[in-house]
Amino acid sequence: MKTCKFLSLLLASLMLLSCIVVLPATAKEEEENKAPTIAWEFDVESIENGTQGKETDQYVLDTKGNSITEVDGEKCFSVNKNILTITDKNNDLVRQTTFYVDFDIKFDSFPSGMHDATYTVDEYPMALFTWIVHKEGGKNPVYDRSIRIDSKGNLFYTRNTGHSMNAALKLGEWNNFRFAITPESGGFEVHLNGERIFYKSYTAVSDSTVAGSYFRFFEQLPFQAYLKNIKIRSMDTVLGINKEDSADYLGYQLTPVKDDGTFDIRFVSSLAKMTTNTVGYQIISIVSNSDGEKIEDCRDITSHLVYEKIMANGAEVSASSFNTSYLTLATLKDIDAGMTNGIFVIRPYIEGTETRVYGAAKILYYDGKIENGYPVLSEESLALSNEIVASDDTYVRDQNGVMFGSNELLEIKNSSSGYTRHM
Repeated sequence: MKTCKFLSLLLASLMLLSCIVVLPATAKEEEENKAPTIAWEFDVESIENGTQGKETDQYVLDTKGNSITEVDGEKCFSVNKNILTITDKNNDLVRQTTFYVDFDIKFDSFPSGMHDATYTVDEYPMALFTWIVHKEGGKNPVYDRSIRIDSKGNLFYTRNTGHSMNAALKLGEWNNFRFAITPESGGFEVHLNGERIFYKSYTAVSDSTVAGSYFRFFEQLPFQAYLKNIKIRSMDTVLGINKEDSADYLGYQLTPVKDDGTFDIRFVSSLAKMTTNTVGYQIISIVSNSDGEKIEDCRDITSHLVYEKIMANGAEVSASSFNTSYLTLATLKDIDAGMTNGIFVIRPYIEGTETRVYGAAKILYYDGKIENGYPVLSEESLALSNEIVASDDTYVRDQNGVMFGSNELLEIKNSSSGYTRHM
C-alpha cells in the first residue's frame, strides 16, 4: 500500500464552477455533428393508392404496391405478401442518442409457407419488423434487430425459436408496438401495448462504419396484416451501456477534522463519454469506532450530474488535466476521526436501463492517524474492473462475460465476512 497524496484538498473550498453537465449529453465537438431530431410521421391518409409511398429530405417510404384500405373506420396499409420499407436517407438514425418506431398492427392471418422453399415459418419465424444497417457496397447487413412471428402469433427476437419474447398476438386484434434502440450502447427494447416485453444489449453501432439503414416490415410469405399510425421519434433516454465505457476512480478529497471529531471524504472519478443516464458509486465501509464498535455499511450514491471542472483550495481542477471529459463526485460525511480501523471500498459505475458497469475501483484504509489536522489515508487498487451487474442484482459477470457462479461480488454487500475474502 502507498499513502495517497492525490487531491488531498480542503473540502470547505470545493465550490463548483458553472461547468455542470446534466446527463445525458454530448461533448461540444460531438454536439456539432449531432443528427437532426427525428419526428417522422407516416400518415396513411396522405398516401394515395397505387403510389410507391412518400419521400422527404430525410426518408423514403416505399409501400411496394401494398394497397390502402379502411379497417375499423381508419385507413391503413393492407399487407398480405409484399414487404414495406422506410429508408433513412442521411444516416440520421445511427447518430441519435436513442430512437423508437411506434406502429399499430392487426393480423387476420399469421404467416405461413416456406422461406426459400427450405424452412417453414415455425422453424424460422418471419420478420414482422426489422432495422437493417449496412456498409457502403456491402451485400450483407452489419447489424439488424427484429421482431419476428411464427404461424401461431408467438414473438421472437431472432430466427432462433429458442429466442422467444414470451409474448404472442391474437388474430383480429389491434396491437401497438414500440421498438427502441440506443445505437452507441447497443441497447434494444420492445414494448407491446404499453408494456415492455423484451430488452437486450447488443453490439454498439458506430456511425463511422455505417453507410445507411432502413426498416423493413414483413417478408414475402403469405399472411394478412393491417398497419397504421407509424411514427419514428428521437428521445434522450439511454438504453443499456457500452461496456467499454466506465467511470474510473481517480482519487479523494478531505476536510480537516471538524470540531465534532468527524471529517468528510469526497471521491472523484473520470468519465470519458456520455452513453449513460446515471453515474454513481457503490461504497462499502467497515469501520471500528472510538468505542470499539464495528459498523458495516453498503450504500449507493447516484447522480445525473457530471462536471467539467471543480474548485479545490482556490484552484481549478479540470477533467482534461486527467485526460478525461468529465468528473463524477460522491461524498461520505461525518466519518469518526477517532476510529481505530476503517476500510472503504470505492466502486464508481455508470448505469443504464438494465445494466450497471463498474470501473476501476480502490480500497482506502484509515487507522486513526492525523497529520496537520487532516486524516491520513492509504489506498490499494482493487482487482475488480469493468464488471457488469444487472440492476436487479440477479447476476454478475466480467468484461469477457465469465459468470461468477456464486455471486461473490454480491456477497460483499450482503454479509460481514463476504468482504474480507476479497481484500
